[in-house]
Amino acid sequence: MVYRQNYKAIFLIICGLLFCGFSFFPKSPAQAVESATPAQTKTYNWGYYMRSLQRKVRPNLVLNNVSDTQKVKLSFNINKRGEVSDLKITKSSGNQKLDAAALAAIEKSSPFAPLPSWYKGEGICVNFYASKLFIGASVKKEY
Repeated sequence: MVYRQNYKAIFLIICGLLFCGFSFFPKSPAQAVESATPAQTKTYNWGYYMRSLQRKVRPNLVLNNVSDTQKVKLSFNINKRGEVSDLKITKSSGNQKLDAAALAAIEKSSPFAPLPSWYKGEGICVNFYASKLFIGASVKKEY
């Protein structure tokens, strides 16, 4: 009997959230980025944008003859239109093939999605990490 009451309470909470417009499904990248307000620019979580960047780079990152432990760190700027500039290696993996493959993957994947229209800055500076096992990206700073 107690379990049935708990299920009823959970069901009512979920129905209430759905009625109020809450969605359990993630928005598309454009909706997620554009739904934020200008007041959120200083505290915006760039995670969604970074994941879309990683998804675009992954197919272009060809890593042959690279060990699992080697990792390269790149840095580059993305302007409001999604164009890449100042692409450089900030920490080499020690393997020229991995370093060159990471640079080529960014260049081939460019341009990326435009930054949100509410973002009033000129662009963002991105740290990008690549190895045989993973890729990662984070916003170093907004400018």
